[in-house]
Amino acid sequence: DFDWDSDSHLLNIGFDVSEAVKVEGFAYFIDLTDTAAPQDRSNMSWGGRLTGATALGDARIGYSAMLARQSDYGSSTADYELGFASFDLRVSGSGATLMIGYDNLEGDGTNTIATPLGSGHSFHGWADAFSGGGAQSTVDGLEDIRFGASYAAEFDGPLIAGWEIGALHRDFSAQRTGDGLGSEWDTWLNFDLAGNVGLSFQYADFDGSGSPLSPADRRKQWVVLTYSR
Repeated sequence: DFDWDSDSHLLNIGFDVSEAVKVEGFAYFIDLTDTAAPQDRSNMSWGGRLTGATALGDARIGYSAMLARQSDYGSSTADYELGFASFDLRVSGSGATLMIGYDNLEGDGTNTIATPLGSGHSFHGWADAFSGGGAQSTVDGLEDIRFGASYAAEFDGPLIAGWEIGALHRDFSAQRTGDGLGSEWDTWLNFDLAGNVGLSFQYADFDGSGSPLSPADRRKQWVVLTYSR
């Protein structure tokens, strides 16, 4: 439970070229000015992102690709400049989806990519093995190679309008040294309920390695209820 002062400025500009190509540019300046805050997490991030989808016969292909740089900023006494790259590809058809992805977060042995005002829960595994303290990886960086599949279908019932089941496997290693950092399975079962209500059961199982930078083994379960209009 934090109450921090900051001097932060966020800029994100996007343009839809077509359904197959959306271009985004961003620059985020985060300065944690409060002495109670982890001031060395103050940073400047900038980069660009491409997303889109297109039909290929009866299938549909979606993608996203991002490149970014992050450096110390404002109240930070750290001195670093690190890169981040991400790529995801999805192929869908007849209710099934196949997905692969790759993230590369640089580390210099002392500093790492950080998002002090945001959680890494949605990005590097639901077990939250690499999202503590505002960091998104270890001090030696992080490579996240993932692949998975899901299946979804509509359901003509009074309470359930649709459902989806899926699993995603992640393999983690240190970007700077190549040391293995463990692996994780994320699985889910989602239901679209009547009245714009969603119900999701999620399970994460992280198995660490023998590396000193590897987080401890952990399992987490989530039950998520949503409502939208």
